[in-house]
Amino acid sequence: MTYTPPPLPVRRQRAVWDLWLTIALLLVAVLVDIVVSFFAVFLVFAADACVSSCDSGLMSTGFLVAIVLPTVALVMGIIGAILLLVFRRRAFWVPIVVIALVIGLYFLGAALTYLGTLG
Repeated sequence: MTYTPPPLPVRRQRAVWDLWLTIALLLVAVLVDIVVSFFAVFLVFAADACVSSCDSGLMSTGFLVAIVLPTVALVMGIIGAILLLVFRRRAFWVPIVVIALVIGLYFLGAALTYLGTLG
């Protein structure tokens, strides 16, 4: 009786369009993050509207959310997209989600900063 080894698993084919689309969308996500970070710096001027009663803690939290969290989401998205590409899974959707998340986190931070100016 002869031993026949099991067949080797078939490797997934890499979709070239997915690779290029993911790279292009990640570059767009980086540009969106740069623009959002630029606008987030100007949220600090919301404190100029305060005369007597402003919640500086809420304003600081909103400012930090708008500055830090979009970049954190971008870095996590880049890592996630790279991992999906390495394991030959579709990854084009990751930068789309990251772009939406970056913009949403900026507006969350802006809303928190605005709510802090209401006192």
